[in-house]
Amino acid sequence: MTEVDCTGAGGEWGGQDTTCDADTCASPCEGDVDGNGSVDVSDILAIVAAWGSSDPDADINGDGTVNVSDILLAVAAWGSCP
Repeated sequence: MTEVDCTGAGGEWGGQDTTCDADTCASPCEGDVDGNGSVDVSDILAIVAAWGSSDPDADINGDGTVNVSDILLAVAAWGSCP
């Protein structure tokens, strides 16, 4: 899990190559690219800013490229994270 995903889920990121266990990280909120606890316009803008790259934070579906699929997943998850 990336630092953004872990902190966005209310956890404490332990650094690269560490395990984010259940005691420190909840499940990530799909589409919450900026980690603010909701999927909103700022997440869409972050995805657009990373368009065509392999940025793992904006590549929601993990297919290796930030593209329309990631925008659609963000729109489907729109709103506050559970």
